[in-house]
Amino acid sequence: MPRVLAVDEDPDALTAALENAARNGVAARVTCRLADAAALEEPPPPHLHANLLTAAHRRLAPWYAR
Repeated sequence: MPRVLAVDEDPDALTAALENAARNGVAARVTCRLADAAALEEPPPPHLHANLLTAAHRRLAPWYAR
């Protein structure tokens, strides 16, 4: 079963993500982390979905490349 790593710098966003995962019956497959996405030391994901403003995409662009 696919797993999801959700990362945000805003604790309220993570709370909302956990609540949505529970409401949709997928909480067992979702891990939420309070962190700077650019500082993560994770293997490259097969898919990346980002709901961000343009400034955040620009800041994270070097991370996307690796």
